[in-house]
Amino acid sequence: MRIRLPHQLSRPSLPFAGAHPTRHGTARSALALAAVMAFVFALALTTVSVAGPAPKIKFDEYEWDFGDMYQQEEQTHVFAFTNVGDADLVVSGTKTSCGCTAAVASNGSIPPGGKGEIKVTFASKTTSGAVSKTVTVNSNAADSVATLVIKAHVKKDINIPNSIQFGNVERNARAEQVLDITAEPGIPFQIVKVEGDAPFIKASFEPAAAKAGEGAAYKVRVALTGEAPPGPISNRLRIYTNNEKKPVLEVPIYAKVEGYLKLSSESLHFGTFAPGEAKEIVLTVTAPDGHPISVTSVKTSVPDVTATLKTLQEGRSYEVHCAVSPAKTTGRLTGKLIIETNDPNEARRELSLIGFVKS
Repeated sequence: MRIRLPHQLSRPSLPFAGAHPTRHGTARSALALAAVMAFVFALALTTVSVAGPAPKIKFDEYEWDFGDMYQQEEQTHVFAFTNVGDADLVVSGTKTSCGCTAAVASNGSIPPGGKGEIKVTFASKTTSGAVSKTVTVNSNAADSVATLVIKAHVKKDINIPNSIQFGNVERNARAEQVLDITAEPGIPFQIVKVEGDAPFIKASFEPAAAKAGEGAAYKVRVALTGEAPPGPISNRLRIYTNNEKKPVLEVPIYAKVEGYLKLSSESLHFGTFAPGEAKEIVLTVTAPDGHPISVTSVKTSVPDVTATLKTLQEGRSYEVHCAVSPAKTTGRLTGKLIIETNDPNEARRELSLIGFVKS
């Protein structure tokens, strides 16, 4: 390679204008010229790397909207892509943002100009409202990750309440609610039976007049009878239908039945604490003047938690001291505090007991 030096480097320069070169000045100039020549020679020998052939993935579209669809439906869209690079493209895998989508990539390598596809299936399940999910596509392309987006608006084909909330109910009192159950127009729907999952939950149904824009309509009556035990209630209403996709609909039922026996808390939370740390919760138990109740025993279902009963006034007031054993060194506490009384209607009260001993 022939290297042409700049004009000012073609010959040694004089120390200053009009002066004759001295022996030392000439030596310094020679050294400077030699250094410049070595630098230029090194540049000439340097190999400049040039990027080689590489694949590049390009999708026909990066987003797809399924539009309106009902629950328990599946829809599929194929995202087509082209290798617009100049080397073979290999799709190494796909990852979805949740378990309700599935993607299948074309197998093998795709040559430059070749085409492939990602097949995405969205299952609405029990989701409702606007939905947006992503599918990540990994490949050996320069931009190794591509993101696809699917959207949908999922409608309820059968409209039921999310839950039945009775709130606080007095002991021996009856509480009732009426539910409106409707189907979207064109959806096959008929209620064939309704029932609660406890003997103190009674339910019945009857057809109702459908409003404009509705399909089949029903009224379902749900009653919490006076036999419901004191304390928190968490049960379910089951609605049996002729709809193939939803043969059984379930609605949670919540209530708190107020008994004569009053507790200062409906659960025991020890929180998170260190091993050996003293942890105790004192629960107060009281009965009204006109209805005395004796607490006969207390115990826990957790071996590491002891329960001790202290009588303040027989038939009227008590304390339950719950303590964690110092031998408990690590792990979770989960169980029940069980209070037994001489009242046949409130013979047994159970409270959840939780805590965690950090290591």
